[in-house]
Amino acid sequence: MKPKGKQPGWMVVLSTETRHLWLGRQGPLLLLIFSIFLSIYTTLLALDPEMNVLSPRSMTNVTLQTTILVGIFVALLLTANSISGERDQRSLESLMLTPLPRGHIAVGKFLATLSLWLGMIPIAIPYIVLVARSTGIVPQAIMLLVLLGSLLVMLCAGIGILISSFAPSNLVSFTASFVAILLLAAPNQLPTSVKGLPAVNWFIVFNPITAIAKYQAGILDGTPWNQELGLLISPILLFILIAALGPALLNRRLSLQGGFEQ
Repeated sequence: MKPKGKQPGWMVVLSTETRHLWLGRQGPLLLLIFSIFLSIYTTLLALDPEMNVLSPRSMTNVTLQTTILVGIFVALLLTANSISGERDQRSLESLMLTPLPRGHIAVGKFLATLSLWLGMIPIAIPYIVLVARSTGIVPQAIMLLVLLGSLLVMLCAGIGILISSFAPSNLVSFTASFVAILLLAAPNQLPTSVKGLPAVNWFIVFNPITAIAKYQAGILDGTPWNQELGLLISPILLFILIAALGPALLNRRLSLQGGFEQ
């Protein structure tokens, strides 16, 4: 059954959540904080003598990774609160009593969160251009921000909303979401000698977050786009898996108390 005439349930939730995000000033405030952060970050990057010894391509990669990381953090902040926040505020019951499939509630909230990332992209582009202006890789950097950055943000937002759907409280949701992403991103901080070990290298290749980071670094280093496309298999497959199975799982298992409803 579809509420409001022919509108799908997820679209009703999307429009409601988007209005709440942007008209409630949360969205504009987060974008303002994001732009201030990028301004301070690029200024400190230019003044840091340790960063200045890096090649311009390496500096571009660091800036791009940091920008995407902030986008992931914001997406997790919103999605980790999306369902468990309703549960803590005792408002999830009213949502579940509407004639909406339970999976549509999560899909609508997920898409509303992505609208914030779409607002962050045009803010980030001038800063990426500023850092990469002398490298000749400005188009590649922008494409990586838009395509791979969006894929990473969608993946992490999907993980966040699934955790939020089953977490019994907001505290559990935030903790589990950020720990999960930190564990997946941690191999990026390992020394190069450790990354070269066969077992670690395989983990990096099959781990969606580190695989994208490795592909991104290769592109900015001059590797052709099609040379290491295999690195994108795991993140694309994981996103398809979440998108295909997540709503169906939540239709059957989303509960007021959290956990898996029997």
